[in-house]
Amino acid sequence: MTETCEEAGVYNNEIVEKAEAQSLKELEKEGVKVQEVSDEEKDEWEKASESFYKNAKVERNSFFILFC
Repeated sequence: MTETCEEAGVYNNEIVEKAEAQSLKELEKEGVKVQEVSDEEKDEWEKASESFYKNAKVERNSFFILFC
């Protein structure tokens, strides 16, 4: 069961990544300016939001954890 959940999670992530890429292309086509964020900036945001997740007792990827 755990293996099946992990496979489903990987498959879901692939679908989401493709859908997000397509959505961004469509938005840019309509004139929306998309600001890319560097890995360093992402790390800063993640660090700044750590207290929220600790205080809310929510773990990263909690959807996957809760349902598998």
